[in-house]
Amino acid sequence: MVNFTVSGPDWINAPWRPSEATLARMRRFDEEQRSIAAEVAGLSAEERERIIDDFLGPDVPEKRN
Repeated sequence: MVNFTVSGPDWINAPWRPSEATLARMRRFDEEQRSIAAEVAGLSAEERERIIDDFLGPDVPEKRN
């Protein structure tokens, strides 16, 4: 999961300032990632394996790690 932090000392000293639109996109992306992580956390190991198999295919075991 990607976490964008827009506060704190590093932010104050940043050489660039993103626009409000960029900040809004960053926040939406972070919210989507948190939502996906919460959904995945609620799945059983078998369900996660099935989703991985559906996405990668069962013949790609090295891509699981």
